[in-house]
Amino acid sequence: RVYQHTQPDIVLMDITMPQMDGLTALTKIKELDPQAKIVMLTALGQQATALEAMQKGAKDFLVKPYEPDQVLKALTKALK
Repeated sequence: RVYQHTQPDIVLMDITMPQMDGLTALTKIKELDPQAKIVMLTALGQQATALEAMQKGAKDFLVKPYEPDQVLKALTKALK
């Protein structure tokens, strides 16, 4: 609902969230907007899930902990 209401240029979203997991949210957002630009955040050890997110349309993923320059690179890449 938030994506549909705000229509952001890009989404930075964790795979693990309290009400809906990130893969489900990614799928729902891509159904609403196939052109949505989404970068996923994941904890160490969840790389397989992050790769699944890429297959479902995420533009990139970051493994926590991450450095600010990594975030900027991922966002820049996704916006191209």
